[in-house]
Amino acid sequence: MTQIVQAEHVFKSYNANPKLEMKHLLQWTGQRFSGRQRLSGASRYTYVLNDVSFEMEQCDSLGIIGNNGAGKTTLCRLLASISLPTKGRIRVEGRVSSLIALGAGFHPELSGLENVYLNCSIMGLSRKQTASRVEQIVQFAELGEHIDVAVKRYSSGMLARLGFSVAVHLDPEIILIDEVLAVGDYGFQVKCLAAIREFMQRGTVVFISHDLGAVERLCKRVLWLDQGQVKGYGPSPDVISQYVAAQQRVIAAPAQESNEAPVGPEQTVLREVFDESIGVHDVETCDARGAVQSEFQMCDTLVVRCSLTASKPTRDLRIVIGLVDVESQAIVTAANNQMLEHPDAFVGQTRIECRFPNILLRPRSYGVYVGISNAKALMPLYTWRDTHARFFITGAKPEPRLHYSPPQSDLTFTPGVEMRYLSVNEGG
Repeated sequence: MTQIVQAEHVFKSYNANPKLEMKHLLQWTGQRFSGRQRLSGASRYTYVLNDVSFEMEQCDSLGIIGNNGAGKTTLCRLLASISLPTKGRIRVEGRVSSLIALGAGFHPELSGLENVYLNCSIMGLSRKQTASRVEQIVQFAELGEHIDVAVKRYSSGMLARLGFSVAVHLDPEIILIDEVLAVGDYGFQVKCLAAIREFMQRGTVVFISHDLGAVERLCKRVLWLDQGQVKGYGPSPDVISQYVAAQQRVIAAPAQESNEAPVGPEQTVLREVFDESIGVHDVETCDARGAVQSEFQMCDTLVVRCSLTASKPTRDLRIVIGLVDVESQAIVTAANNQMLEHPDAFVGQTRIECRFPNILLRPRSYGVYVGISNAKALMPLYTWRDTHARFFITGAKPEPRLHYSPPQSDLTFTPGVEMRYLSVNEGG
């Protein structure tokens, strides 16, 4: 199949010396010739894109992901011929419709309807061709009577509605979409994604978004940019998995040095103390061999260790250790000490270990939950809960038939999880 989009070793740089910007040029020239100012510093070129290469075929779909400032929008502007590469070559065959920025291509003083006619004219459609599309464009945008209002009065969501509607109804062969759908409401986003899927039957899509779920559902392949360089390029699930793992490593990096919490223990741990004589300390996550670790693969064994301190003899303690999804704060799995033999009373320090074998948690960030209560009185005594990432899961399910662990509705004993005392009542 013929490639209709090709990027070969593309570089894009900008002059980072503010003295050479156009807005300072006249002022600097006058000062320079009057002898009051000398040239300070040569041109400094910053590469926004650095050796980017990829290709697309007819009816192909490419997602572009990466952090803010990675060069995604710059690449999209090059594909739309808004700017030219500094080095390298970009070849795009076919009519391109782009949705790069809110309000791009719209005249603020014209109404929504007038801007529809303007955009159709710019794209080379005749008056008759435009008239045959106007009703569909207006109906899809769902702007009602606001279609006759000047677009400078539109909200960001209304601009996104009109811009997307125009883009998909101009019969383009290639559509470039850069994150603008994020400002739309949920119903309109669903409608847009359905329209993109329908368009993919006959056209080519470049989709830039931070919504990794939408990228994976829509795009066959993904290009991952990091500071202008290609970090990954290939099938969507593989590249997105690599990107998520890299982001999770950044989030959990401080936990490599101190497993107490990734960004400072007091800011990332929620403690509820109901009995001052009880405390929880030294919470850490380890691998199956006992080495402190913050990154785990699907189906690994994860070990949580912590210390319980009691300044006075305390009886009937129920100890719960669980894993927390930091996004939803749901406890996804947990175990307690009700199946264990324990002393008549806890005093001093008790070291506890809880092993979660064959973990089937979704790839994302997790924390640890530790709850201490009185088993007979059913009274909480002490609660520890991570509010930020302590560890994260990467990788895919080794077998499609496996199911992720669902959130638990209560803190009951989880089959397969083993809890034990490493030491009991030290120094008590």
